[in-house]
Amino acid sequence: MTELSTGSGHTSAVNSASFNHDGPRIVSASTDNTIKLWDAADLSAALATGTGHTSAVNSASFNHDGTRIVSASDDNTIKLWDAADLSAALATGIGHTDEVSSASFSHDGTRIVSASYDNTIKLWDAADLSAALATGTGHTVCRVARAVDPSIGCASSLGVGGALVSIPWLGP
Repeated sequence: MTELSTGSGHTSAVNSASFNHDGPRIVSASTDNTIKLWDAADLSAALATGTGHTSAVNSASFNHDGTRIVSASDDNTIKLWDAADLSAALATGIGHTDEVSSASFSHDGTRIVSASYDNTIKLWDAADLSAALATGTGHTVCRVARAVDPSIGCASSLGVGGALVSIPWLGP
């Protein structure tokens, strides 16, 4: 494997990085409380920085069409961002009682699932983060292992002990 490029710009550890669906952009999440948007062909400087979280950001990922980003943070929140403008979060999901380790979009972009050290996963309407639609409990959550999947009718996550927890899909 050959390294193609290195991006630097975060002032602390980078917890995650992911491509948008088509591949020309990357979003990264850092313990410096920020997310950064990068051009995958040129990592010499970040294109934009999102500064809305008040604690480490553990994950950030694009929706399928690349227009939105969701981030998960140690400040117990998830945030929704316009991928074209990271100057301010569009919405904040408040409901977890401990650090949020990860969040991701459903394939159709209408739902977000988040995983937290409060031992829950939460399902959110991506258009309205004012309250979670459903909460799944049952294990210690580390990361969302499988995002919302309407074909099987649920959202699921993989916990530390390997147990799988599912919550109803509540799809449109």
